[in-house]
Amino acid sequence: MIGPYKLLQKLGEGGMGTVWVAEQIEPVRRRVALKLIKPGMDSRQVLSRFEAERQALALMDHPNIAKVFDGGLTSHGRPFFAMEYIAAARTLRDLILDRDTELARLPWVGHQARGWEPEPLRWLAVQTVYGAFRAADALEDRTGRPSWVAGAAGALAGR
Repeated sequence: MIGPYKLLQKLGEGGMGTVWVAEQIEPVRRRVALKLIKPGMDSRQVLSRFEAERQALALMDHPNIAKVFDGGLTSHGRPFFAMEYIAAARTLRDLILDRDTELARLPWVGHQARGWEPEPLRWLAVQTVYGAFRAADALEDRTGRPSWVAGAAGALAGR
């Protein structure tokens, strides 16, 4: 137990800490992800990075970023913070470990994008129109008269 949290399963380990699935017992019962500093990683630099991460996450309010619920020190003085548990981590784990689970068989898992996407074509069209405007500016500077290229580029751009 770490405070009101019962560690259930280790999710992963990084250079600074370990992330666990835990069950919060009180004041409410819920599953959380609990990040815990590794033993021996108590240098001032690591502790300040851990605190900065905890603070940054606590200030963020976005549907794709886990919310921080709590933070503190273990009975051994190791910092931790508890955050929203998102099941996507289980899906990623199952895919990495090549497990055939219900989560790994969801229809959007392993989705392959089309060979082409509209965004590069849009970029190409925008760059072409910009190039036409630059050519029109150069032509107008040289001749001193309005350029037909500017009219064509403007019509193409919807002006």
